[in-house]
Amino acid sequence: MSVRRVQLMAPIAIALTLGAHLPLTAQVRGATQRQSRATQRQERAPQRRTDANTARQGRLLLDRFAARAAEALRLDDDQTRRLQRELQASREQRARLTTQSRVVRQELGHLIQESSSDESRIEALLDEAMQLEVAVAQIAVDEQRRLAEFLTPVQRARVIWLRQRLARQAAQRRDRPPSDGVPDSR
Repeated sequence: MSVRRVQLMAPIAIALTLGAHLPLTAQVRGATQRQSRATQRQERAPQRRTDANTARQGRLLLDRFAARAAEALRLDDDQTRRLQRELQASREQRARLTTQSRVVRQELGHLIQESSSDESRIEALLDEAMQLEVAVAQIAVDEQRRLAEFLTPVQRARVIWLRQRLARQAAQRRDRPPSDGVPDSR
């Protein structure tokens, strides 16, 4: 008998020996649930570290972007701080919605692949996905409204242009094959 099997059966044997008050199925279910929760915690730990690293990198990129935008727009210190604060608030809101959207899409993907899909649950997830997309668009609208309090329309348009340019550059870097330090001989 394997060690794993003994570990799973030990609580059941002890409960039976001691004459536990719970029915056997409840004991087994409880042991299974505890094991499942422990496994889930172990699986989520690397994701939490990755999320923290991603958040830290996002803040660093945002700080650099705000500094470059402030320089390009010739903003004073107060405007620069406000720009950074507004961009950070929007980024945090978008990050939360992106996480929610990822969870919805994953669940939707699992349900679609099942042979006996729950159509009412799929419909609810589709509705939730659309609401999240609308919420992301509303964040952009709200951000522009707040930026209009201290930036001119031209400055706001340049912020959008700079953000799009930065996103294109990042996408190009991601799509580029990794460099091994050896010059290309073509």
